[in-house]
Formats: sequence, C-alpha cells, structure tokens
Amino acid sequence: QGIDVPGKLGIAGFNNMEILDGLPLQIATMDSARQEIGREAARIVAERTAGVTDGTPQRVELAPKLSLGETLRRR
Repeated sequence: QGIDVPGKLGIAGFNNMEILDGLPLQIATMDSARQEIGREAARIVAERTAGVTDGTPQRVELAPKLSLGETLRRR
C-alpha cells in the first residue's frame, strides 16, 4: 500500500513470532517468555507428581524480552 513504516505507521507484535522473520523489516515485538512458562509449569507438575515437593505454592518470575525491531519510530 506504500505506507511509510515506521514514519507514518508503527507496527508492533506480540510473542516474537518466528513466522514474521522473512518480512522486509524486523517487527518490534515483546516476547512474554511463553516457552519458559511452559518449562516451569511442566517442572512444577512433575515435581509434585513425583512427591519431590510438599505442594507449597511456588513463585516463579520470568522477565519478558523487548525487541525494538525496525517498525517503530525512534526519537
């Protein structure tokens, strides 16, 4: 359509979808650490199933990762 990205329109994605890697510009995105969330959830379930833990609630903090890409206007 000839729209100036990022001059007139900024584009951002979510969860760092690899399918977008072939686009002419790298899209800005935030990766919510979904793979790490899955691994931690599986670990907790496996430990509880095996009786390794007493079932005490666990707090796991994972940090999202921001990739600025090339589709946002910079100051």
